[in-house]
Amino acid sequence: MTSLNKDKHPHSIKFIEADNYLLTKGQKARWHFLMAFSIYLLLSLIYFAPSSLHQLSSAVFNNGGDPEQFIWYYNWWPFALVHHHNLFVSKYVWNPTGYNFSWSTSIPFLGFLMMPVTLLGGAVLSFNIFALLSPVLAAFSGFCLIYYITKRFLPSLLSGYIFGFSSFEIAQLLGHPQQYAIFLLPILILLYLALINNSISHKLYIVLSSLTFVFLVGTSLEIATTFSLFSIISLVCFYWLSASDRQRILSSLKYIACSLLLSLVLLSYFIYYLISGYHNLPKEIHPLIPFSTNLANTFIPTPLTLVGGQALTFLSRYFTANNAENGAYLGIPMLLILAYITYRHWQNKRLRALVTVFILIVIASLGTRLHIIGQFGTKIIMPWAIVTNIPLINAAQPDRFSLYFFLIAAILIGIWLSYSSRNRKFNYLKLLAVLVAIVAIMPSPKSYYYQTVSVPKVFQKPYVAKYLANQPNVLILPFDGSSTYYQYASGMAFTQAGGYVGFIPKQYASNPVISALKSNSPSINFSIQLQTFCNQNNISKIIYINNLMPSNMLASIRSLNWPMIKIGNVFIFSNPKI
Repeated sequence: MTSLNKDKHPHSIKFIEADNYLLTKGQKARWHFLMAFSIYLLLSLIYFAPSSLHQLSSAVFNNGGDPEQFIWYYNWWPFALVHHHNLFVSKYVWNPTGYNFSWSTSIPFLGFLMMPVTLLGGAVLSFNIFALLSPVLAAFSGFCLIYYITKRFLPSLLSGYIFGFSSFEIAQLLGHPQQYAIFLLPILILLYLALINNSISHKLYIVLSSLTFVFLVGTSLEIATTFSLFSIISLVCFYWLSASDRQRILSSLKYIACSLLLSLVLLSYFIYYLISGYHNLPKEIHPLIPFSTNLANTFIPTPLTLVGGQALTFLSRYFTANNAENGAYLGIPMLLILAYITYRHWQNKRLRALVTVFILIVIASLGTRLHIIGQFGTKIIMPWAIVTNIPLINAAQPDRFSLYFFLIAAILIGIWLSYSSRNRKFNYLKLLAVLVAIVAIMPSPKSYYYQTVSVPKVFQKPYVAKYLANQPNVLILPFDGSSTYYQYASGMAFTQAGGYVGFIPKQYASNPVISALKSNSPSINFSIQLQTFCNQNNISKIIYINNLMPSNMLASIRSLNWPMIKIGNVFIFSNPKI
């Protein structure tokens, strides 16, 4: 194994074979893996576990709206498979047109991965269990990668934590499984390192890396795209800055190409729906400016962080994105460690390449315009503006690139921590510095909760057949509310003209009825437009949840003069023409 270069400084990282530290195979290594996984699992339970086991299946982890969408998806994949429905186009939502899931955050890989849990205990249980396991799996895969590089347990354990329990991860845990399921990334890097170090056969690398990449695409098309982009940038940087690695990089390209080719073959069914659904994409899926990293967020925490998060809300409240997307907080201790590593070991060509990639990703995460505490600095155009017209890449949220600079930070710190100086006091200082950096990014358990979703009686399984007989096509108001969760709770007993499963299809985005329903601002002609919309889309019932809607919208629907019944706070209007 090749380490960072020697230099004359007594605290430098030295060239030492990993086998001098411990055996990498056998019982000792297996014990290290078991201990690491157990420690990460214990920490996740301490931070995020519910107060009772019952809540795992009855309440939703961090229910802020988005989790309900993903619970629907966790349910959809086994439901579609068991009932022989088209997996990627469903008319259960946006009926009668249907919805193409290939471009949405539909998490097919996670849906199939958790299928046994979903079939036995329900999609809420699957959502909650995977949320608890995600930081564990991410930290453990990071541990495996850094353990492969360093062959040291404690440095790998601490660095794995930095990746798996990063500010990015604890922010995305607020409800984005397609973003917090990041455990596949270190595996892909580990497989590549094993390839260029001849630790794995070429054929096995092609098979394993292609399967892992397919799973990554099936988890998040966004992450698969940005990982591919930053992987290319990383290879270019290492080829340019590390002459000793050039031949190995060139030799590996044909195996990477074979892996990608096999991935495309395995993804052909999915790619077909990507192509057929491309025309239905809105012009802009996510606005880039508000969803870009605020430079100050790298050293100012949000309320999700235990140390200083609440105290500094007078600054973090000016970040343009929400807490789920403000995940770039490295903290001053970690920034100082990274600056020290860079300063002391800049002559090392591999470290220089890693740091260069780190800096490039940080710059990319700033988006198209610089943000420093709110709008300050927004007139400065950033390099990411160049790629805003590239398909796939232009839909990626720059603030989510913090995932990658946390991974690089973990690798750098793991390597630095793994090499011992002759000065034992300095070794303890290094360990203490990393522990302080970890404490600085620890999550605040009070920021995470479990909330029961209130399901109106009309959608509950014992009553749904009585009030919604013969699987009607319904319009549920509020329009972007919990309609998909209600559909899941009913046992998929109806279809709906709408549904919060991602972006609004292009053919509906400019519809005046949809615009009015989203804004709760009916126009003078709204009743006529609504009647036409319902007839055109075979909507037999409008289900209006009164306590969640403004009174002016109810008056507009009443003016349709449809037959109406009231169950609790729910009004059911039946279309007499369907």
